Amino acid sequence: KVRATATLNADGSGKLAATIELDPKAVELAKRTSGSLTAAIALQDLKGAGWSVGEWIENEQGAKIEIERETVSPSDLEAAIEEIGGGRDGVLREVEVKIESGLYSSDHQIAYEVDLSKLRLDDPEMVVKLQAAGVTPAAMADLAANRATKGFTLELTSDLPMSESTTKKFQWGDTATVSDTSAKYHPVSAGLV
Repeated sequence: KVRATATLNADGSGKLAATIELDPKAVELAKRTSGSLTAAIALQDLKGAGWSVGEWIENEQGAKIEIERETVSPSDLEAAIEEIGGGRDGVLREVEVKIESGLYSSDHQIAYEVDLSKLRLDDPEMVVKLQAAGVTPAAMADLAANRATKGFTLELTSDLPMSESTTKKFQWGDTATVSDTSAKYHPVSAGLV
């Protein structure tokens, strides 16, 4: 499960915070594949891009880690969302964060496409890691058929000025186009009209 919240402030600054949660089976597979969660799920490289990366916390329910990045502008928030979503060809794409201010209103928007339709088992590095961990061709076929990913969920929350947060939930295989907006209308005095 991945939960992420994109916050856009009225001045254009913001924050992207995410929590990645793994169930016990996913923890076991990750450790078998790479020896540790840190090695299996490469998040440390995000530190060089300005992210705060926590430590994996394990318990009987599995494991979780939190990551966060402060942003200084709408384009910086766009970049952060694309980074966490795997880049321009990743699961979060066509990201657009904008603020439009006019005489009568201010509009804030976070828009993106979600594509969880493809499980990339054709990556040669992934195949080698899975085989080294003892994953059989039948198990790989099972993964490719999405039977092993049915429990995967992605929750994305947009937190915009002047509106309540909105959360969208997606499961493996989903595709969607999302646009969350807020608007504030500015009263105009009679002397200006």
